[in-house]
Amino acid sequence: MPRNRMLTQIDDELMLAKAALNFWREQTLLADLPLRACAERACKLQEKHIEQLIDIQEHLADMGKPAEVS
Repeated sequence: MPRNRMLTQIDDELMLAKAALNFWREQTLLADLPLRACAERACKLQEKHIEQLIDIQEHLADMGKPAEVS
């Protein structure tokens, strides 16, 4: 898969992950106590997923840059 296509796919995935995170954050405010713990856990998982996607995106972007000559 070409690098640009992978970056575009990661952008799409990031948008979905951020939307899911917003949903779960709302649930932490609205849910009853037992469900709130599940929503908080889902928030943490989504935040970790977003961090991983950003790391991959940055790594792919760095791969496209020409190597620096010292």
